[in-house]
Amino acid sequence: MERSNTSGTALNVANYDESGTFLGPEIHEVAVRVGEMWTTYNNSRRVALALNEEVRQYIFGTDIDSTNASGLPHKNRTHQPKLTQISDNLQTQYFEASLSMQRFFSFDGYTSDDTSRARKVEAWLRTKLESRKFRQTTGRELIADYVVFGSAICSIDYIVEKDAGDNVIYQGPEISRISPLDIVFDPHAKNFAKSPKIQRTLMHVADVIDLPDKFPDAGFKKGVIEKAIELRSDSYVNDWIESIKDRMINMDGFGGWEDYYKQDLVEVLIYRGNVFDPATGKASKNRVMYVIDRMFVIRDEASLSPSGYDGIHYAGWRVRPDNLWAQGPMDNIVGMQYRIDHLENLKADVFDQIAQPIIKIKGDDVIEPEEGYAPGAVYYCGLEGDVEILKPDTTALNADTQIQIYHRMMEEFAGAPPETRGVRTPGEKTAFEVEKLDANATVLFVDKARNFELMLETVLKEAFELMMINFDDMDYVSVTNDITGKDDIKQLSFEDVKARGRFTAQGARLWSRRNRETLELSNFMGGPMKDPGVRRHISGENLTKFFTGKLDLQDQNIFQPFAGVKEDAQAQAVAQSELQSLEQESGAAPQGDDPNAAGLAQAIPPGPGGPAGGPPGS
Repeated sequence: MERSNTSGTALNVANYDESGTFLGPEIHEVAVRVGEMWTTYNNSRRVALALNEEVRQYIFGTDIDSTNASGLPHKNRTHQPKLTQISDNLQTQYFEASLSMQRFFSFDGYTSDDTSRARKVEAWLRTKLESRKFRQTTGRELIADYVVFGSAICSIDYIVEKDAGDNVIYQGPEISRISPLDIVFDPHAKNFAKSPKIQRTLMHVADVIDLPDKFPDAGFKKGVIEKAIELRSDSYVNDWIESIKDRMINMDGFGGWEDYYKQDLVEVLIYRGNVFDPATGKASKNRVMYVIDRMFVIRDEASLSPSGYDGIHYAGWRVRPDNLWAQGPMDNIVGMQYRIDHLENLKADVFDQIAQPIIKIKGDDVIEPEEGYAPGAVYYCGLEGDVEILKPDTTALNADTQIQIYHRMMEEFAGAPPETRGVRTPGEKTAFEVEKLDANATVLFVDKARNFELMLETVLKEAFELMMINFDDMDYVSVTNDITGKDDIKQLSFEDVKARGRFTAQGARLWSRRNRETLELSNFMGGPMKDPGVRRHISGENLTKFFTGKLDLQDQNIFQPFAGVKEDAQAQAVAQSELQSLEQESGAAPQGDDPNAAGLAQAIPPGPGGPAGGPPGS
């Protein structure tokens, strides 16, 4: 039988048998399995999330009552935000090392043809990322997750955005941050790429209904969505909840199915990985499945990511053995923050007791001052009376020394670069010794930054593959190099970027090496290179190319073969032309003893275009 809603329109979404038992629509068993998988993986990460929640409490806390140190029995409740300072410092330093420059990556071709196309490939992808402000938005968010959670996770898709007039505003890769709180995966898998992943998001009912129309080629099942949404009507919701309970399907985060159906948000689980459907007994590889209400599959399609990718990328700060959930830089120093707050408030309490000490009064014949207890107050006592100030032990005032020790230790353990802390070891040192000490001191920071950049490299590689797969002949018209403004990018074609190679994030890994090489070569130029016997074997053009690359000046067009020679020739021609103009204006050639003429002649550099050789081309 069918039940009608209040308007009298028959709903074919749910059925009752002849006895009146609510049957409901068919529940997809594979959707239930995805929901159970979310619960299993979510439970396996609760310990890590609980520890990280403590870290976040201290990072964003305003006093100890907003942290787990609220049980400390201090009168003062000050929170000294050391973890906040370390977090901000690390985020700034990682961004400076990895993403501060537009040329934060390079493309190295495998063959000579690939190498010849490398500059255009770099400019093409860099222009796409800059138009989406990837470094300033998503890039900073990923670095924040890397520091706070110890895990940075992002997804990548190819999108086409159009305005109201159906004109393409942007088409290209879209990199989105995924909160570590909204994704689970098998922590014991061999690697992140091999692990099945489930992303959890909440969408409004209206947005879920709009999915088939918004993404017409994505394979969303409009009929299943309509049935699932109609079950939320008052005519069926109570019976449907009872049917769900009979199936023992659980819903977490809402207090139960009743609370879940009372609001307009729909839980969507996005599963990526291999799928086995118990209803059909079939297994499929590399699928993307959308599950709503943990019961209905509204999309089940093969992944559109290039071969070898699944659209999600991950970077961990401190890798755990046999566990893909990495540890963050502040997870194991949070106890020191607790200790700092304890010492700070203990010291403050002692200061308060010194300023307003506890008074012990003996006897009943003590007359308190009229002005009350205050500096200089006088108590008058009889023979049996006595007033005594109980002084605290001032040893606690030395807590500042211990606090400073904890500050320094926490920064060292978190891997913060020592130069940002103003650290200097004692003793006089040569420039080479200072450089070597700095390199050794920053090796931990560079290594952790490199972990993040490894993820960037896989993101860039997949982004390029998506751009090649979805290449449109109209795409090159909208792609311009906003750094140099050169016209070669405007003439971009598929053959211009049809290259194979390797993307390399050239921030942290090359940062220290680039500085060292630049300094060493500068010392070489100031020493051995002054020897004519050595200098005659040095290529000036290659040396200029070296400094242009190390100083990241490729886009400034500073280096051009023999540009200085050409400019000297132009300067000579201009000077000669000015000399001839002066001669014509004066009506006579300048005399040899004319100081103005002599000065002008001296201003012309000697060479083929000078006075002796005449103007160029003469």
